[in-house]
Amino acid sequence: MNEKLHIPIAKHLEDVDDLWQNRDAGLVEGQEGLASDMANSIYNHAIDGNYQALIFCVSPKKRAQETAGLVKQNLNEKPKKLKVITETDPNLREIDQGSFILPEGYEAGESFI
Repeated sequence: MNEKLHIPIAKHLEDVDDLWQNRDAGLVEGQEGLASDMANSIYNHAIDGNYQALIFCVSPKKRAQETAGLVKQNLNEKPKKLKVITETDPNLREIDQGSFILPEGYEAGESFI
């Protein structure tokens, strides 16, 4: 079998910059349009390939889960219904950076040395 396999890969949407949440914050609000664009691209790829089902393999992080949820919601509104399954894989995450030692008075979104 010499058939090429095309697997679309997408990055999660922008998450809230809050180190108090140990790098597991939810998404910044107002990115529904970006999720819709991602869904359109994935949908067109699926239709062109005559696929009937999609599997999203995502990390356990909130940002990845919420991104997949928004994209799935958009896909469910498309004219041709595709079966969409979301699988969580704990191996799809960044290296554990340990606990942050945040300065007194740290507020979400701040940068510091």
